[in-house]
Amino acid sequence: MFTGIVQGCATLRSRTVSEAGERWCIGGPAHLFQNLEIGASVAVNGCCLTAVARAADWMEVDLVGETLARTHFGDLSEGASLNLERSLKFGDEVGGHILSGHVHCCAQLIARDGETFRFRAPPEWAKYLISKGFIGLAGCSLTLGALGPADGEFCVHLIPETLRLTNLDALAEGDRVNIEFEQQTVAVVETVERVLAVRGAG
Repeated sequence: MFTGIVQGCATLRSRTVSEAGERWCIGGPAHLFQNLEIGASVAVNGCCLTAVARAADWMEVDLVGETLARTHFGDLSEGASLNLERSLKFGDEVGGHILSGHVHCCAQLIARDGETFRFRAPPEWAKYLISKGFIGLAGCSLTLGALGPADGEFCVHLIPETLRLTNLDALAEGDRVNIEFEQQTVAVVETVERVLAVRGAG
């Protein structure tokens, strides 16, 4: 589990084809990899990946086909900036909200006005967007602002500290980011849909 509080940015040093799909080498400040064990989970742009090799200032992760298809990772080139968060440990402060690192879909940046970013997610995911609710965006725990006008469109308002500590400030219009919807919202929406479907069938 993760909290959506990005601990720093790293760089995609290399991506190579592997039997599983791809293997990435991700490098950055040594504190991001300190005491990282092989097999540990790390959120990379909000996607939970497993460390399969490491050194003082880098780690390697494997990405399977489903991960590449579900995320925006296929858009990235070597040198890309990546938000990193190590997994939550007992006793750690939960400064954001609980995230699993399981990406639901991608959203595209369609406009930026200063510190307000407007995104468009696929319309079929719009039912999980609730104004003032939580959303995991590129691994960052954020609060949803206004929704619409079209289904799947939403905005977030970012403070300067978030822009300084993450890769979001480098986004350009048209760029995609990984999205994880708040799990309680997903559970409530899908439970209500199932109940209504059963009642409708009766």
